[in-house]
Amino acid sequence: MSTPDEELDTELRRLFGDERLDVRPQAGAEHAILDGARRIRRRRSAVTAGAGALTAAMLVGGGLVFATAPSQNAAAPSAEELARAQASSASSVALPPQVPSVAPPSSVNMPPVPPPATPPSTAAGKPPAKGKPSAGATTPSKPQARSTGVLGPSGYGALKIGMSFDDAMTTGLLGATAKAPVGCATYDLAEGAAAVDSVRISATAGVNQIWATGAATPEGIGVGSTEEAVKKAYPSAAMNSSGQYVVPSAPGVTYELAVHSGTVNQFHLTSENQDCSAG
Repeated sequence: MSTPDEELDTELRRLFGDERLDVRPQAGAEHAILDGARRIRRRRSAVTAGAGALTAAMLVGGGLVFATAPSQNAAAPSAEELARAQASSASSVALPPQVPSVAPPSSVNMPPVPPPATPPSTAAGKPPAKGKPSAGATTPSKPQARSTGVLGPSGYGALKIGMSFDDAMTTGLLGATAKAPVGCATYDLAEGAAAVDSVRISATAGVNQIWATGAATPEGIGVGSTEEAVKKAYPSAAMNSSGQYVVPSAPGVTYELAVHSGTVNQFHLTSENQDCSAG
């Protein structure tokens, strides 16, 4: 009858003789190691990033090897076997797929944005060029120069030499508040003094003088005309005792033009029968 020690020795020998405890390399393991080394050199940067995963795989592989041993007295794997397991595990670690770079949406098929245009009024510090207004544009109307009118041979418009005060009022040329003269009186025109300065009316002889400012004769002679122009326009003009050129214009009516320093400075149409003082 065997002792317990003998039975234990027999059991241990049976276990250590079991072929399942042998660690044999797989076929083609050498080539797998070389291929793994080449891949490691080509993907050095990728292997660096996956170093953590590789270490974990090594620990798992080593744990599986030791887990197959039924006893702590089982033979440990050799250094060569660990190197082969490491190469095989490294070859089985999948590298993360490379993601193609994509341009940001703002730069894909977007036309360049031109710089803001400089307003012409501020370009190079110059004011905008003047030109014709565009169609439909409105331009402020300029004040029109008032016509100075014509002091005709017998009067100014509807106001005639010899006309009574009442008739003169009906023309509308005198102011609405004008009153009938007592003797002789001087009146301003309702339109102002641009053409005629004043009108002298006699209570007995009616309108007998019209004093001009901007108005001129039909021949274009008026205040500001030269003495030579007066002589050319009226060759028959004669000088009166007051030093004025007198030019007959209509029956009983004359132009009287005062000249100073070669230029007409006073001009009026007067009646030959006037009874008002010229002053």
